[in-house]
Amino acid sequence: MLGVLLNGGTIIIGGLAGFVFKKAMSERLSDSLIKAFSLIVLYIGISGILEGTNIIITIISLALGTLIGTGADLDGKFNKLSEKIGKKISKAGEGGDFASGFVSGTIIFCVGAFAIIAPLDAGLTGSLELLITKSIMDGIFALIFASSMGIGIAAAGICVILYQGTFFLLASVAAPYLSDYVVSEINCVGSLLIMALGFNLMGVTNFKVMNYVPAVFFPILLCLFIK
Repeated sequence: MLGVLLNGGTIIIGGLAGFVFKKAMSERLSDSLIKAFSLIVLYIGISGILEGTNIIITIISLALGTLIGTGADLDGKFNKLSEKIGKKISKAGEGGDFASGFVSGTIIFCVGAFAIIAPLDAGLTGSLELLITKSIMDGIFALIFASSMGIGIAAAGICVILYQGTFFLLASVAAPYLSDYVVSEINCVGSLLIMALGFNLMGVTNFKVMNYVPAVFFPILLCLFIK
């Protein structure tokens, strides 16, 4: 849970710093920081892909996961939910800027493939690499967003701890029952999605990554039949 707490903590700290020093944040600086960290995300994705040993499992997992995710339109549903919540807050004006920033921050930091893959990886392997990277990125994003959305962004860190903590605990319970082979294949598929996120951050592509998330769970089944 250390990585999950770190992630929530960096959002709180970044949000508070962004609110206090909002006049010092320029659009040029914000864009440069995001682009720099997109390169780190790509590096982590490429490194993780190399853990996989069976390309057949990766191909089938990605194909089946994409079919399910796209068929269910997971990306569209998450976006519609985000817009619905945002419109209700802005229309009602309840709680002013704090409520708006809180809801926006929760959506920004919780809705996405990285928010699921990072705690799953930590729970399955014990590695905090992904969560630490996400923590640094989210802290910077919180700094940027709080400079315009207000201090409510910082409070979203609490929701991140609860949300990602759930995935971490579920993965931790399942980990003893999964072999190193299964975990490696899960990491390989998840790393492909992380690469897609990196390209999105760079503005090169517009992958609907949430539609691919179901692919992460298919190696658990496929590894029983494909050695």
